Amino acid sequence: MHLDLWRVTIETTSEAADTIEALLLDRGALGTEIFDAADLLRQAARETGEWVDPSVMEIPVEGARVSAYTPLQEGEVAPPASWLAQVSEVLTAVHESGLTVGSLTVAYEAVLAHTYEDAWKAHYHALDISKRIVVVPLWEREQFAIDSERVALYLDPGMAFGTGTHETTTLCLRVLEELLIPGTSTVLDVGTGSGILSLAAAKLGAVSVFAVDLDEIAVQVARDNALANGLEDWLVQGRLQFVASDLVTEVPDSLRFTIILANLLAGIIVRAAPQLKVALARGGCLVASGLVAHQTDEVEAALYMHGFTRIERRQLGDWMALLAFVE
Repeated sequence: MHLDLWRVTIETTSEAADTIEALLLDRGALGTEIFDAADLLRQAARETGEWVDPSVMEIPVEGARVSAYTPLQEGEVAPPASWLAQVSEVLTAVHESGLTVGSLTVAYEAVLAHTYEDAWKAHYHALDISKRIVVVPLWEREQFAIDSERVALYLDPGMAFGTGTHETTTLCLRVLEELLIPGTSTVLDVGTGSGILSLAAAKLGAVSVFAVDLDEIAVQVARDNALANGLEDWLVQGRLQFVASDLVTEVPDSLRFTIILANLLAGIIVRAAPQLKVALARGGCLVASGLVAHQTDEVEAALYMHGFTRIERRQLGDWMALLAFVE
């Protein structure tokens, strides 16, 4: 049997799981997955939109388990030293993040890539985000009926980049639905990942959507998802653009947006606050998500310091989003 991936698994807390995932991706992981006890139990209890069967999955003891994948070369009997060093850097960085991180117990094993991919798909199903928005995996498109009043986001997230099941993404989608004015809103999606927020903005009626991500693979995944959602004309006309960029460095200086979506880490939002303020049109709103509750005061203070004039808070579970306005 040919084993062609190394899997590293890190035991941690729900609070630190997203940060660990982002750090692993930043250091070259081919893909990641998070098993969060709270998310698994909550999703399993839903009458509709169930995406996981807890009877066939081990619930993480500490709160969350983060796994990441890297190639296994023929003849290897242990993960390469370069990958071990990258994981060590991740552990050091998360220790210094100020988050509650748990034991950070690490384990490695060799796995079959196709086995991982098939198992992952088996536990990802249609998910109701709101009364109007539903996320549907591409492999369920044909058997999933949807009425014309709802917005369906058809998604193949690949091995990494976000399925809409996490509370931070759900928060962003719900706020986007609330804020977006069809035929008027222009949207910037910073750290687009699978493109889910950009696809939602287009389908909700935005005038244009500009999306950026540091990872070129994520940019291609997002473009593929746009095509799967029937948005080819948007891409051809330039109304929907996906660009590889470090935050907003590749966003044209001439563009100003009525809505900016920044589902990022707290430290990145703080660092990028001046550029996000410049890119926001007067009267617009920055949606800063990806925050755990105790990080909110620091991020809010930074946004006020850089010229945002009014901030509202939204919460889902342990996660927070800040709606920062320039008036």
